Amino acid sequence: MTEISSTVVSCVQLLELISDGRRRRPRDLAEELGLSRSSVQRLLSTLEGRGLLARAEAGHVLSTRMRVMADRIMPALRGVAFNAIRELADDCRETVVLLVDDGPDAVVLDEAVPTTEHSVRARLAVGTRQAAGGGAAAIVHLAHRDVAARTRATRRRPDLAEAIARAREQGWLLMRSPAGAEVTELAVPVLDEEERVLASIAVLAPTVRAAGLERHVPLLVSHARRIARLHARSTRRDDETRVH
Repeated sequence: MTEISSTVVSCVQLLELISDGRRRRPRDLAEELGLSRSSVQRLLSTLEGRGLLARAEAGHVLSTRMRVMADRIMPALRGVAFNAIRELADDCRETVVLLVDDGPDAVVLDEAVPTTEHSVRARLAVGTRQAAGGGAAAIVHLAHRDVAARTRATRRRPDLAEAIARAREQGWLLMRSPAGAEVTELAVPVLDEEERVLASIAVLAPTVRAAGLERHVPLLVSHARRIARLHARSTRRDDETRVH
Protein backbone atom coordinates (compact mmCIF):
# COMPACT_ATOMS: atom_id res chain seq x y z
CA MET A 1 0.00 0.00 0.00
CA THR A 2 2.87 2.36 0.91
CA GLU A 3 4.60 1.59 -2.38
CA ILE A 4 1.41 2.43 -4.33
CA SER A 5 1.00 5.71 -2.42
CA SER A 6 4.63 6.58 -3.12
CA THR A 7 4.12 5.94 -6.85
CA VAL A 8 1.01 8.14 -6.92
CA VAL A 9 2.90 10.95 -5.19
CA SER A 10 5.77 10.61 -7.67
CA CYS A 11 3.33 10.75 -10.61
CA VAL A 12 1.72 13.91 -9.25
CA GLN A 13 5.11 15.53 -8.65
CA LEU A 14 6.18 14.58 -12.17
CA LEU A 15 3.04 16.14 -13.69
CA GLU A 16 3.62 19.31 -11.64
CA LEU A 17 7.18 19.62 -12.94
CA ILE A 18 6.17 19.07 -16.55
CA SER A 19 3.22 21.50 -16.27
CA ASP A 20 5.51 24.49 -15.66
CA GLY A 21 6.47 24.49 -19.34
CA ARG A 22 10.21 24.02 -18.90
CA ARG A 23 11.66 21.28 -21.08
CA ARG A 24 13.57 18.69 -19.08
CA ARG A 25 15.27 15.43 -20.00
CA PRO A 26 14.46 12.31 -17.97
CA ARG A 27 17.74 12.61 -16.12
CA ASP A 28 16.84 16.20 -15.13
CA LEU A 29 13.44 15.03 -13.87
CA ALA A 30 15.11 12.18 -11.98
CA GLU A 31 17.47 14.60 -10.27
CA GLU A 32 14.68 16.98 -9.23
CA LEU A 33 12.47 14.16 -7.94
CA GLY A 34 15.28 12.25 -6.23
CA LEU A 35 14.46 9.11 -8.24
CA SER A 36 16.46 6.86 -10.51
CA ARG A 37 16.34 7.56 -14.24
CA SER A 38 14.76 4.14 -14.86
CA SER A 39 11.98 4.92 -12.33
CA VAL A 40 11.23 8.22 -14.06
CA GLN A 41 11.18 6.50 -17.46
CA ARG A 42 8.59 4.02 -16.13
CA LEU A 43 6.45 6.84 -14.72
CA LEU A 44 6.66 8.75 -18.01
CA SER A 45 5.64 5.65 -19.97
CA THR A 46 2.72 5.00 -17.60
CA LEU A 47 1.43 8.59 -17.79
CA GLU A 48 1.86 8.62 -21.56
CA GLY A 49 0.01 5.32 -21.82
CA ARG A 50 -2.88 6.76 -19.80
CA GLY A 51 -3.06 9.75 -22.16
CA LEU A 52 -1.92 12.32 -19.59
CA LEU A 53 1.42 13.09 -21.26
CA ALA A 54 2.50 13.37 -24.89
CA ARG A 55 5.93 13.24 -26.49
CA ALA A 56 7.40 16.44 -27.93
CA GLU A 57 10.67 17.20 -29.63
CA ALA A 58 12.30 18.48 -26.43
CA GLY A 59 10.67 16.03 -24.00
CA HIS A 60 7.24 15.22 -22.59
CA VAL A 61 4.42 17.77 -22.32
CA LEU A 62 0.91 17.66 -20.86
CA SER A 63 -1.43 15.96 -23.32
CA THR A 64 -4.46 17.61 -24.90
CA ARG A 65 -6.63 15.32 -22.77
CA MET A 66 -4.95 16.62 -19.62
CA ARG A 67 -5.45 20.22 -20.70
CA VAL A 68 -9.13 19.58 -21.47
CA MET A 69 -9.54 18.08 -17.98
CA ALA A 70 -7.89 21.16 -16.47
CA ASP A 71 -10.20 23.47 -18.44
CA ARG A 72 -13.20 21.87 -16.71
CA ILE A 73 -12.08 23.29 -13.35
CA MET A 74 -14.17 26.34 -12.45
CA PRO A 75 -14.93 27.14 -16.12
CA ALA A 76 -17.33 29.98 -15.26
CA LEU A 77 -14.80 31.85 -13.13
CA ARG A 78 -11.94 31.20 -15.53
CA GLY A 79 -14.11 32.32 -18.42
CA VAL A 80 -15.20 35.66 -16.95
CA ALA A 81 -11.69 36.40 -15.66
CA PHE A 82 -9.84 35.44 -18.86
CA ASN A 83 -9.93 38.81 -20.64
CA ALA A 84 -9.74 40.85 -17.44
CA ILE A 85 -6.43 39.43 -16.22
CA ARG A 86 -4.88 39.66 -19.70
CA GLU A 87 -5.88 43.30 -20.04
CA LEU A 88 -4.52 43.90 -16.55
CA ALA A 89 -1.21 42.20 -17.44
CA ASP A 90 -0.80 44.51 -20.44
CA ASP A 91 -1.80 47.59 -18.43
CA CYS A 92 0.63 46.78 -15.61
CA ARG A 93 3.25 45.30 -17.97
CA GLU A 94 3.76 42.47 -15.51
CA THR A 95 2.50 38.92 -15.01
CA VAL A 96 -0.97 38.60 -13.47
CA VAL A 97 -2.36 35.46 -11.83
CA LEU A 98 -5.83 34.40 -10.74
CA LEU A 99 -5.90 32.31 -7.56
CA VAL A 100 -8.71 30.41 -5.83
CA ASP A 101 -9.14 28.65 -2.51
CA ASP A 102 -8.09 25.02 -2.38
CA GLY A 103 -8.62 23.83 1.16
CA PRO A 104 -6.53 26.01 3.46
CA ASP A 105 -4.29 27.13 0.58
CA ALA A 106 -4.62 29.22 -2.58
CA VAL A 107 -3.83 27.75 -6.00
CA VAL A 108 -3.15 29.46 -9.35
CA LEU A 109 -6.13 28.93 -11.68
CA ASP A 110 -4.86 31.06 -14.58
CA GLU A 111 -1.80 33.09 -15.52
CA ALA A 112 -1.53 36.03 -17.96
CA VAL A 113 1.76 37.29 -19.34
CA PRO A 114 1.87 40.77 -20.94
CA THR A 115 2.74 41.24 -24.57
CA THR A 116 5.40 43.78 -23.53
CA GLU A 117 8.76 42.06 -23.45
CA HIS A 118 11.09 42.23 -20.45
CA SER A 119 14.42 40.48 -20.13
CA VAL A 120 13.33 39.30 -16.67
CA ARG A 121 9.78 38.08 -16.07
CA ALA A 122 8.14 36.77 -12.87
CA ARG A 123 6.05 33.63 -13.43
CA LEU A 124 3.72 31.49 -11.31
CA ALA A 125 2.48 28.49 -13.27
CA VAL A 126 -1.13 27.30 -13.26
CA GLY A 127 -1.53 24.76 -10.47
CA THR A 128 1.09 26.37 -8.23
CA ARG A 129 -0.03 26.24 -4.61
CA GLN A 130 0.46 28.99 -2.05
CA ALA A 131 0.31 27.64 1.48
CA ALA A 132 -2.01 29.52 3.82
CA GLY A 133 -0.19 32.73 4.68
CA GLY A 134 2.56 31.95 2.18
CA GLY A 135 2.15 34.97 -0.08
CA ALA A 136 0.13 38.13 -0.61
CA ALA A 137 -2.69 36.33 -2.47
CA ALA A 138 -2.95 33.56 0.13
CA ILE A 139 -3.06 36.13 2.94
CA VAL A 140 -5.76 38.12 1.12
CA HIS A 141 -7.83 34.91 1.01
CA LEU A 142 -7.11 34.23 4.68
CA ALA A 143 -8.06 37.79 5.65
CA HIS A 144 -11.60 37.20 4.37
CA ARG A 145 -12.16 33.81 5.95
CA ASP A 146 -14.04 33.48 9.23
CA VAL A 147 -12.56 34.40 12.59
CA ALA A 148 -11.91 30.74 13.48
CA ALA A 149 -9.82 30.19 10.34
CA ARG A 150 -7.81 33.36 10.96
CA THR A 151 -7.26 32.41 14.59
CA ARG A 152 -6.00 28.93 13.64
CA ALA A 153 -3.60 30.46 11.12
CA THR A 154 -2.19 33.07 13.50
CA ARG A 155 -1.87 30.50 16.27
CA ARG A 156 0.44 28.52 13.99
CA ARG A 157 2.08 31.62 12.52
CA PRO A 158 1.84 34.63 14.91
CA ASP A 159 3.80 36.69 12.36
CA LEU A 160 0.77 36.59 10.00
CA ALA A 161 -1.44 38.70 12.27
CA GLU A 162 -0.05 42.04 11.08
CA ALA A 163 -0.28 41.12 7.36
CA ILE A 164 -3.85 39.83 7.78
CA ALA A 165 -4.86 43.03 9.57
CA ARG A 166 -3.30 45.15 6.78
CA ALA A 167 -5.07 43.13 4.08
CA ARG A 168 -8.42 43.56 5.85
CA GLU A 169 -7.93 47.28 6.45
CA GLN A 170 -6.52 48.23 3.02
CA GLY A 171 -8.29 45.68 0.84
CA TRP A 172 -4.94 44.78 -0.77
CA LEU A 173 -1.52 43.51 0.20
CA LEU A 174 2.02 44.01 -1.14
CA MET A 175 4.82 41.65 -0.11
CA ARG A 176 7.61 39.42 -1.31
CA SER A 177 6.30 36.33 -3.08
CA PRO A 178 6.91 32.68 -2.13
CA ALA A 179 7.88 32.33 -5.82
CA GLY A 180 11.24 33.72 -4.64
CA ALA A 181 12.69 36.60 -2.66
CA GLU A 182 13.42 38.33 -5.95
CA VAL A 183 9.67 38.53 -6.75
CA THR A 184 7.19 41.01 -5.24
CA GLU A 185 3.45 40.32 -5.27
CA LEU A 186 0.52 42.76 -5.11
CA ALA A 187 -2.83 41.06 -4.48
CA VAL A 188 -6.48 42.07 -4.11
CA PRO A 189 -9.52 39.87 -3.38
CA VAL A 190 -12.38 39.20 -5.79
CA LEU A 191 -15.43 39.41 -3.52
CA ASP A 192 -18.97 38.29 -4.23
CA GLU A 193 -22.10 40.22 -3.28
CA GLU A 194 -21.88 38.88 0.28
CA GLU A 195 -18.22 39.90 0.66
CA ARG A 196 -16.98 36.30 0.38
CA VAL A 197 -13.79 35.58 -1.54
CA LEU A 198 -14.36 34.11 -4.99
CA ALA A 199 -10.72 34.44 -5.93
CA SER A 200 -7.83 36.86 -5.84
CA ILE A 201 -5.80 38.53 -8.56
CA ALA A 202 -2.12 39.29 -8.09
CA VAL A 203 0.50 41.17 -10.05
CA LEU A 204 3.95 39.59 -9.92
CA ALA A 205 7.02 41.72 -10.60
CA PRO A 206 10.75 41.16 -10.21
CA THR A 207 11.69 43.04 -7.05
CA VAL A 208 14.08 45.22 -9.08
CA ARG A 209 10.98 46.64 -10.85
CA ALA A 210 8.64 46.58 -7.85
CA ALA A 211 9.11 50.15 -6.64
CA GLY A 212 5.74 51.89 -6.82
CA LEU A 213 3.87 48.67 -7.68
CA GLU A 214 1.05 49.77 -5.36
CA ARG A 215 0.07 52.45 -7.89
CA HIS A 216 -1.75 49.63 -9.69
CA VAL A 217 -4.12 49.02 -6.74
CA PRO A 218 -7.06 51.01 -8.21
CA LEU A 219 -6.68 49.10 -11.48
CA LEU A 220 -6.63 45.72 -9.70
CA VAL A 221 -9.67 46.66 -7.60
CA SER A 222 -11.55 47.76 -10.72
CA HIS A 223 -10.80 44.47 -12.53
CA ALA A 224 -11.64 42.44 -9.40
CA ARG A 225 -15.06 44.10 -9.26
CA ARG A 226 -15.54 43.49 -12.97
CA ILE A 227 -14.77 39.77 -12.54
CA ALA A 228 -17.17 39.53 -9.57
CA ARG A 229 -19.91 41.32 -11.51
CA LEU A 230 -19.53 39.09 -14.57
CA HIS A 231 -19.41 35.96 -12.42
CA ALA A 232 -22.62 36.94 -10.60
CA ARG A 233 -24.34 37.60 -13.94
CA SER A 234 -23.14 34.26 -15.32
CA THR A 235 -24.29 32.41 -12.19
CA ARG A 236 -27.77 33.99 -12.38
CA ARG A 237 -28.09 33.00 -16.03
CA ASP A 238 -27.12 29.42 -15.20
CA ASP A 239 -29.66 29.32 -12.35
CA GLU A 240 -32.41 30.65 -14.63
CA THR A 241 -31.53 28.07 -17.30
CA ARG A 242 -31.78 25.24 -14.77
CA VAL A 243 -35.18 26.52 -13.53
CA HIS A 244 -36.59 26.65 -17.05
